[in-house]
Amino acid sequence: VLVLHVGGAHGDRQAALERFAARYERLPEPARRRIVLEHDEDCFSLADLLRLHQITGAPIVLDSLHHQINDPAGIPLGAALALALASWPRGVRPKLHFSSQRTEAHVLPARRGAQQRVLAPQLGQHADFANPFELIGLLRAARGLPEFDIMLEAKAADLALLRLRDDLRRLAPELAKEVA
Repeated sequence: VLVLHVGGAHGDRQAALERFAARYERLPEPARRRIVLEHDEDCFSLADLLRLHQITGAPIVLDSLHHQINDPAGIPLGAALALALASWPRGVRPKLHFSSQRTEAHVLPARRGAQQRVLAPQLGQHADFANPFELIGLLRAARGLPEFDIMLEAKAADLALLRLRDDLRRLAPELAKEVA
């Protein structure tokens, strides 16, 4: 699949959604079959994309971090997951993006006469590793829902995945058995 963010609202979210829907409909059918939509941390929430899904039929990728940051409708995680999964066509395995918010500071080394600086984390920045308790909450919320793939978004990449698997086995062994 090709994951798309809708784009900028440019002061008029409804008009932006309408523009996206109109352009989406002009795409060839093979392209439309590959496109899935992802909500973001700023402009378009899951609720916005659910309305767009009703118009276009494009499936929705739930992004756990974006949902934590941008959820004006107050949709609980389990309900958000169920709604996103239900947007996918039968026979296609849904996708989900999972990440944790960076909470630690960055240290920028001294360069070209500039001193070393400490930068605070920015809202929406992915952490190096994922919070295992957030994944446990997500997996518990997913019980009884259709199977889906999780794309881990973490700066430490494979190391983050290996650590998360170990954490899951240690903290929630009953869930670790369910996760392939």
